Amino acid sequence: MYRTCLNALLSVFVGCLSVSVEAATQVPMKDAQEPIKSTQPIIATPNDPLVPELKKIIATVTITFDQIRKVYEAHDYQQVVQLTDLYLKKYPKDSDAWLFRGYAHFMLKNYPEAINDFKQAIQYTKSYEDAWVGLANVFYAQKNYHEALKTVDEGLLVIPQGKQLLAEKSKIVDQQKAAEKTIIAEQEKPAAPIVPAKPVMPYSYTSILAEMKANSLMSAEAHAKQYLAEYPKDLDVVFLLGQIYQRNNQWDLAKKQFEEVFNNKPTYPNALNAVMNMQFQLKDYYAVIQWGRDHPGGPDASANQLLVAGAQDMLRDYPAALATLKNMPDFKTNKKAISLYENINHDTNYRYVNYFQTGISTSFIPVIRPNQNWTLSNAYAQYHTPRGTIGAGVNYQTRPGLKAPQYLIYGDPQLAKTNYAHVAYAHANNPALFPNQLISLEDFQSLPYDFQLSAGDTYRKLPLNYFNTYTASLGKNYKSYYFEFRPYFFLPSSGPTSLLYTFTAKKYFDIRTYIGFMLGLGTSPDLADLNTKSLIRTKVQTYMLIGQYQVTKRFDIQYGVGEQTQKFITSNSVRYYRYINLGIDYRDV
Repeated sequence: MYRTCLNALLSVFVGCLSVSVEAATQVPMKDAQEPIKSTQPIIATPNDPLVPELKKIIATVTITFDQIRKVYEAHDYQQVVQLTDLYLKKYPKDSDAWLFRGYAHFMLKNYPEAINDFKQAIQYTKSYEDAWVGLANVFYAQKNYHEALKTVDEGLLVIPQGKQLLAEKSKIVDQQKAAEKTIIAEQEKPAAPIVPAKPVMPYSYTSILAEMKANSLMSAEAHAKQYLAEYPKDLDVVFLLGQIYQRNNQWDLAKKQFEEVFNNKPTYPNALNAVMNMQFQLKDYYAVIQWGRDHPGGPDASANQLLVAGAQDMLRDYPAALATLKNMPDFKTNKKAISLYENINHDTNYRYVNYFQTGISTSFIPVIRPNQNWTLSNAYAQYHTPRGTIGAGVNYQTRPGLKAPQYLIYGDPQLAKTNYAHVAYAHANNPALFPNQLISLEDFQSLPYDFQLSAGDTYRKLPLNYFNTYTASLGKNYKSYYFEFRPYFFLPSSGPTSLLYTFTAKKYFDIRTYIGFMLGLGTSPDLADLNTKSLIRTKVQTYMLIGQYQVTKRFDIQYGVGEQTQKFITSNSVRYYRYINLGIDYRDV
């Protein structure tokens, strides 16, 4: 906004005014602790016939937690075990790694190993609720309800209000009662007649997964359906069928499969995240946000919050998206969260964060008739918050034998979500160069379809006169372009009225880098001479090339060149202006 105001001041002087995730999928619980030194995962087993040189190479490769997470999300549990073996040699106290390896062993039905891994995770992080739940699930899967209930009770001693543990306890107690009733019923039931055994199912989770990995999706889908017709409660295959639908971009069918898994087993790894991901693909962003609120926590908490932030971003609820990202426990190390946070701020020109901004610029103005060199420089500082901007600046103008400053304060209050105002007051003591006083007010309203409308007035008090400049603008964003039409109506207290039209077009390469062109045609008072009682009307033509370039995250440079022709209607004499504009901005973001 300040740059707009400064451009307006310049045009007062010269007679022309110019203007102003694939969606996030499953995200690691924490980012890698070391740089990734290899782009391919390393799989090493004790029986691999590796030559000594190859072993030395493997020893130098760093396995990252991010690699482990991605392999786990691909449901390649055997590889998760192999990778965590290498990772835990370097980070033996990493509770998250023990947790993931425990779940991998659990999915492979290696129950003794899973028990050991979950106990290791608890040993290093006593209050790790997910590890307590995982350990209880191992005993539950073996129908050892007594040990499962004992584990949950031990966990509740450490985490008395643990929601997952309380839910797990309720599930175990219900199942224990059902099992006892089944035993009693079986004892009372007469012996069943012997029936012939069913033929063995030719397909399994492993074979269907291999078909999906080989991209034989039609075959994998058919075999998964055939398998589920026989074993409808096998959640691993139910989830796998959802992944097959997902590969085929059948988002709605995939969502139903994932919801079935989640409804039957809320602690199933990645089930909640898979449901939310499908809702995101279906563009049901409100459902993504609601599911994220209803089901916080768990191993997929960071991935789920990232999806919620992505949904809020798509709904243009930018403050909520930024708050969601900032509240993520691993925000400072989560590369995807940091990237989305920076992109939202960049795309909204940092509207929803607090930052300080300052800048300086100079315009060199060679004038023909009279043949002189004029300059107009400015410096400003402002502070921005989501509620608006407040700032102050000084303009400094020189001509042969003349020089003077003008002092300015201004603000841009955010009046509503789609409406803000620009107000400014300026004062100077040299009426040959600046008005004695300047008061400006303009209101800006965002409209549907990326239109923007504004209207306002600038009042200038001169020694012998005063005049108002009424203006309005209609702007439109179209893809990477911005177009604006703006008229100015000059109404002096004494002298003829004038009407000037400007048209601006800009091509944006990003939110802070653009190049553009400004055309001005019409009439304007001779604002280079403010000491006359009746301002003289002149015919004006202006051509300007303008641009801005983002040098770094904090620094921008502005540039511009142009020409203006000012024809005096009463005398037919002509004055020419050339412009060379340079500026630099700094913002602490």
